[in-house]
Amino acid sequence: MDEHGKSAEPDASEVTSGRTAGKPAPDRIEERKKQVRHTLRCPYCEEPLTRWKVPDTPFNEWDAEYLYVCFNSRCPYTTRSWDVMRRQGNAGFCYRFMYHRERDRFYCVPDVGFGNVG
Repeated sequence: MDEHGKSAEPDASEVTSGRTAGKPAPDRIEERKKQVRHTLRCPYCEEPLTRWKVPDTPFNEWDAEYLYVCFNSRCPYTTRSWDVMRRQGNAGFCYRFMYHRERDRFYCVPDVGFGNVG
């Protein structure tokens, strides 16, 4: 249950309608993921991904100069991550959808909420 008394699991009407709490149906997300290389849009919210320059630090292990990140704070992928991270003991953190174009792979990248706890 979240802070509003709602279950994190979808109810039957959400499942049969193909949507869960603003999140597209899983089959729709999978179809969108197949297009990310061409659209550079988040498969969860369909907002454009932002080309993000990977910081040049000794702690960086990414093998790309740029990655593509969804910075839409209302994206279902990000909004659901607040609760996931809180349950894991990481209150105040979320994660965002990230795409590595050279590898054609998807990742989640952690983000600090700076006071936003979901």
